[in-house]
Amino acid sequence: MGSRGNQVIINLSRRTLSNLEKTVLSKGLGFVPTPRSVAYLDLIANVEDSLRTIDQDVARTIKGGIANLLAYHAYRPIRNMTKLETRTLKELKNSEDIIITKADKGNVTVVLDKHEYLDKVTGMLQDGSYEPITYDPTDSIRKSLKQLVEEFTVETRDNDLKKLAHWLKFHKNFKSPELFCLPKVHKQNVPYRPIISCRNSVTQKLATILSGLLRPLIGKRSSHVRNSALFCEELKSLPLEEDTVMVSYDVKDLFTSIPVKEMLDLTLSYLEKDTTLPSRSRLNPFHVTRLIRFCIEDGNYFHFRGSFYRQTRGLPMGSPLSPTLAEMFMEDLEERAFTTGNPEHFPVFFKRYVDDIFAITKMGNEVLFMEHLNRIYPGNIIFTLEKEVEGKLPFLDTLVV
Repeated sequence: MGSRGNQVIINLSRRTLSNLEKTVLSKGLGFVPTPRSVAYLDLIANVEDSLRTIDQDVARTIKGGIANLLAYHAYRPIRNMTKLETRTLKELKNSEDIIITKADKGNVTVVLDKHEYLDKVTGMLQDGSYEPITYDPTDSIRKSLKQLVEEFTVETRDNDLKKLAHWLKFHKNFKSPELFCLPKVHKQNVPYRPIISCRNSVTQKLATILSGLLRPLIGKRSSHVRNSALFCEELKSLPLEEDTVMVSYDVKDLFTSIPVKEMLDLTLSYLEKDTTLPSRSRLNPFHVTRLIRFCIEDGNYFHFRGSFYRQTRGLPMGSPLSPTLAEMFMEDLEERAFTTGNPEHFPVFFKRYVDDIFAITKMGNEVLFMEHLNRIYPGNIIFTLEKEVEGKLPFLDTLVV
């Protein structure tokens, strides 16, 4: 798997890509071909929808500026693809035998056989973490959340909840969350990471609000990795001894493995200790935790190829709230790890980005420490171990040597 490190395109399908197809795909999935024309009606509708919740004077100013721009500036497209490239891109998009997606990590485009992708995802949906449901629950969830938010709005007079209640009442384009999967091309046998797109879902805005309330409470541990650049700077200044080894740990299927009851209890505990919450929100710890529970339990469903499923355990994948909760959970797990067990087995250097852990440990202690981690939530939270090879170890988007 190591030979894939510098590739921009990884073709795991049976299809042989032409040089032109490789050129088009190498532009990346974030590349946007210049549109031939502007969909003015869609643009105006999207602007109107985006400005509903802001100050009306500001909204009028923005609308006036956009109207002036559309009226007096003709759109003259400058092509960023040749006609042949455009046709090739369209053919790739319409191919029925392949799926083009991005890798789980890194800026890599991956080509997969569609039937293998569907078989693999279908197998994943049968692993006990999901159960099929016979109907689309989106509108019933909307009504339940609207009732809960209106109740809490009356109790607290919270402005964010007031706007949310209005949105839940009048917004007409709610969609079921949608499942897709990203291949972990850096792992043996290329397992998939399930992702759920929550765009325009019932709980999306609430999850964003709640994540914003919780975020100030996390990320303060010295082990926390903010970005790769800072991680590399810390590593440069670290003196290494000869009897140490670089390793990485990560949690198998973190989001679906986090026990919900323990997560809610932990969140409530964090909030009750937070002296800044009253100055940041009218919601008390009970309100926040109850709304989080709604997102985790009621809003934890999705759609995949014509069928609906409910996730039976863990956090909803793709929700704006889940990464924040996962970080909180991992911080607590880390605290438990370093306040129990044998200190002689602890790493001499330990950095963590959610469940991706980079550590330098005495040779022979790497497995002992992993076994200690796996005893904290036995059977639920399972850590895996990867050791350096020839003095090299990938971590996030860097290769440590």
